[in-house]
Amino acid sequence: SNGVRIYVNGILTIDGTTSCPVSITSDGTGDHEGIQFNYTSRGGVSHINNLTIANAKYGVSIYDSDPFIANLTINNPDDVGIDMYDSANPTINDLIIFGAGQDIISPLYWRYGIGVSIGAESSPIIERAHFSLLKTSAINVWGESTGMVSDVLIENVSGNALATVSGIWLENSNTI
Repeated sequence: SNGVRIYVNGILTIDGTTSCPVSITSDGTGDHEGIQFNYTSRGGVSHINNLTIANAKYGVSIYDSDPFIANLTINNPDDVGIDMYDSANPTINDLIIFGAGQDIISPLYWRYGIGVSIGAESSPIIERAHFSLLKTSAINVWGESTGMVSDVLIENVSGNALATVSGIWLENSNTI
């Protein structure tokens, strides 16, 4: 499954339940690249509920789109759990990201082990998020991004040899 990614150009609906969640994981031949919402999915009422993503390079990437995401767990993403670009404005509730960057042994770049990256004029609403055992940071906010992040627990951001380690990194942005 190395390099495999689900591209969303319309509407994606994932409706797991607490007793029967949906899972996306690797088949053991390498890391997949998760789900990518493209600008063509904006306004399409995509939603994810009760999903676990495991052993991915990226969990969810969002480019100029607005999905609703609830009860998402991302285990062991190599680079970024949730990545936002180009005015992305998702609503995310009840997020858990665990073990980001733990598989990276000899990094050649700094951008790994990040829980959520909010960039390029994105403005998400994130409520109730738990980040644990990350290498670089729980939340990166950059590129004139805004939005609201509340009720966050950050534990054990351990270290990245090529970047400043932080719980929350805020650069050229204004997030509440």
